[in-house]
Amino acid sequence: MKTSETRGKIVTGSQSDGPANQTDDDQALIIKIRLSDEDVGTEEDEDEMFKLDEELREAIAATQAGEYDGHEFGGGMFLVYIYGPSAERLFAVAWPILARREFKPGSCVIKRYGKPGANKVIVPLEKRAEN
Repeated sequence: MKTSETRGKIVTGSQSDGPANQTDDDQALIIKIRLSDEDVGTEEDEDEMFKLDEELREAIAATQAGEYDGHEFGGGMFLVYIYGPSAERLFAVAWPILARREFKPGSCVIKRYGKPGANKVIVPLEKRAEN
């Protein structure tokens, strides 16, 4: 498996964009958000993640970019799973929602270009200073 860093993004997997026989829902956007503790987060974390969950779910449905598959809490992380024909399109829909928020170090978005094991790009979600 090849690993390289490109413009602050980590690219892993084979050099192709996934298998040639991909089906429409093989690509994925996986959002990993670090919570306030190493378990399931605080009540404040939960409230904020449910707001984020609702915004993402509505945006994916409105744009018909793919299918919002759900979320989970655990291990100090909140994970969101979204599938569709284009990880780039899913990212384009989700990014404006994510960019309005601040996240703890270790939070990221994974754009996966096929089934598990295919190429993926990891985009860190870092705290941004207010302008």
